[in-house]
Formats: sequence, C-alpha cells, structure tokens
Amino acid sequence: MKDKKFTPGQVVISTAGRDTGRLYVVTGQAGGEDGRNLVYVVDGHIRKIDRPKKKNVRHLEDTGKLVPEIAQKIATGRKVTDQEIRQVLEATFTTAASVASVKEALSDTDG
Repeated sequence: MKDKKFTPGQVVISTAGRDTGRLYVVTGQAGGEDGRNLVYVVDGHIRKIDRPKKKNVRHLEDTGKLVPEIAQKIATGRKVTDQEIRQVLEATFTTAASVASVKEALSDTDG
C-alpha cells in the first residue's frame, strides 16, 4: 500500500477515531515510531494551533483543498491563528457525514 503524503496547509478529513468526519488543516509532519507516518492537524476549535492533534495518515483522507496562505505562513515560520484555521474550515465545511459527501460537495463548488 502506498503511503499518503500530506503537506502543511492541506484540508483533510478524519476517517477513524472519535473525530471521524471532522475537518482539519495539516500543520506539519510528526514523524512516527515503528514506521508510522504521522502529521499534526488542527481545527481551531477543539484542536488549537498550540496543541495540535497527532494523527496517523492512514486515518486521514485528502479533500483536495490546499490553503496557500496558511501553507506559506507555515513554510516561512509566521504565526497562524486559530481564527484563520476556523475561517478556512467554515468556508469549506464544518463537519461531514462521510468522505464521499465532502468530496462530492467540494467537486460541486469547484465547478
């Protein structure tokens, strides 16, 4: 199975765990132990920028959205605020019932 690659600023959806269906923004790589690929994700509400959630990439699905402003801030070391994260996710969606519904809705808005 090919490993998934996620970059900072990418909007993802959780596919496993208590937070299934929740949208996050990737803020960086978390490395991993025992060969697991982990990333840090935030949502600006429960998981704020100062306490990101460490999530296995197998439990995340790409929504196809990348937020260039946030990606650039992370790359240059500038501070990203929880308000910016919330605005991005609220502009995309707040929660989703399934990965398929998010992808379907995103493809409708990209039109």
